[in-house]
Amino acid sequence: MHQNDRRQNEGRGRLAEIIAIWWLRFKGYHIENHRVQTPMGEIDLIARRGRTLVFIEVKLRSTHDAGLHSITRNQQQRITRAAAMVAQSIIASKSPRSDVDIRFDVITLCPWSWPRHLIDAWRPD
Repeated sequence: MHQNDRRQNEGRGRLAEIIAIWWLRFKGYHIENHRVQTPMGEIDLIARRGRTLVFIEVKLRSTHDAGLHSITRNQQQRITRAAAMVAQSIIASKSPRSDVDIRFDVITLCPWSWPRHLIDAWRPD
């Protein structure tokens, strides 16, 4: 992949994440953070709705199905491990005494279609 291709893909990915942020806000989610870097890898979005802390993977593909199928088991495990690294600090900073549920979602975006939000896309082993 050439450097220009990489930059274009990075720009498209950032735009997809911005669209996903606005889509989630429209649905009543509070965005805690985005593009969170951990030693395990990046978490695209972290949002909260009620007592649920949600880790969200955003995929921009030619179809929604292609976006869903692009998330491998290894990627799910990487995101789950990264989420474990940051979840406790987020929970402690917001509401140390409350019970918080953690969930993993996926938002897929494709041309000429509304974003699709797959709630509870996977569960950690």
